[in-house]
Amino acid sequence: MNFYLQIGSILFVIGGLFDALIGAATPIVTRAARPNIFMLSARSDLALFGGNAGDLLHESTTLALLYRLTFDLIGTLLLVFGLLVAALAWFGLRHGEWWALWTLVGVEVIFIAGWIVVLSPYFQRGIPINLAALPPNLLVPAILLIPAGLLSAIGLAQH
Repeated sequence: MNFYLQIGSILFVIGGLFDALIGAATPIVTRAARPNIFMLSARSDLALFGGNAGDLLHESTTLALLYRLTFDLIGTLLLVFGLLVAALAWFGLRHGEWWALWTLVGVEVIFIAGWIVVLSPYFQRGIPINLAALPPNLLVPAILLIPAGLLSAIGLAQH
């Protein structure tokens, strides 16, 4: 087995499993405590939404229901996405399939681009975004993408 390919594959698996765990925990976490943020931080969300997330949800049962349903859906999609990424890396990429690398890189780039679209209202209104406030389900796969992709490509070239 090629060392670079194995390490690259494992990094993709870690990113996928991380997203899956965040996805599985999302419905539990959003029910466990009164939320104080919608997306990034209390301060940036206050600037975007004009109120504290917890207060806005308390004032509007309709908004609270939309919040719950949205985060249940986000959690489900993250769980599915993460498991698919992990399975593709483990069963396709790890066994030397170039198409698996291009698929993994493509879906991770689309995932990051989707987050840019989600965060665009903050950018458009000039609301500062602290990198530490970015959700870990975006940061971990984004940070792993370059080393995972490069190591996998080196490994596939040697395969």
